[in-house]
Amino acid sequence: MKTRCVISFMVLAGFVLISHPAIADDLADLKAAGENILQVWNTEDVEGIFDCWLEEGGIWLSASRAFPAPVKKSPRWVQFWTHWFQTHMIRLSWYNPQYRVIGNTGLVWGHMSHYVMNEETGIGKEEYRKAAGTFVKSEGKWKLVLFQDAPIPSERDIY
Repeated sequence: MKTRCVISFMVLAGFVLISHPAIADDLADLKAAGENILQVWNTEDVEGIFDCWLEEGGIWLSASRAFPAPVKKSPRWVQFWTHWFQTHMIRLSWYNPQYRVIGNTGLVWGHMSHYVMNEETGIGKEEYRKAAGTFVKSEGKWKLVLFQDAPIPSERDIY
């Protein structure tokens, strides 16, 4: 009985020790994917935006839209975002993002600064948003399947 307990403990300890570096690598890769999303938006990289998403498409839920937006690389969406970036500037920044890896699913959530300016009028607006992204590891890379964000109301909006 003692031998069985010792062997079981050794196998369990080996599993925990061996799998831990893989989890740490996945977490580091997930953090890089979360930062990459902001980088492609901030540099107005239309191709990069679509490369962040799973090729089969994903869903973007935004409180500023009346309906979920399917994200799939198509000529219509590429044209839309190309034109949007010709007239707008956007700057996104994460504040205290959190990351979690569960199997081949990655979760990123936190607060975000979201500044958009219309370059034709020079009028801009900064919002602080709560955001969350769900990723899946596909072909060794983290790809978005769902992203949702909503503005955090200020006291002025509440009262």
